[in-house]
Amino acid sequence: MASTILRFKSPKIYQILDQRVYRFIYPKKTLKYSSNLNDQINLYIQYLTDLKTICIERKIDYSISDRILYSFDKLLYKIESFYKYFILHLKMNCSFTSSI
Repeated sequence: MASTILRFKSPKIYQILDQRVYRFIYPKKTLKYSSNLNDQINLYIQYLTDLKTICIERKIDYSISDRILYSFDKLLYKIESFYKYFILHLKMNCSFTSSI
């Protein structure tokens, strides 16, 4: 996508439009691309505006925020997956024992 090219050209202005970062900014929404160019541009501009706001609020360096939030989402997904696995096994009355 064009956002990747823009980000590497001017990271202080542009960031990559990524579904993991999008999920962090808009937790109850799914990233959906429109076939309409104006809709795509508006989506990207709103995304950058909201990303910049979050970076200010949470003291995240905007120029690397796409990488930081991407990594955070990956870590969060792993934690959530482990939690679901753990709860499932508790419900099944399985014990976690070490076989040392």
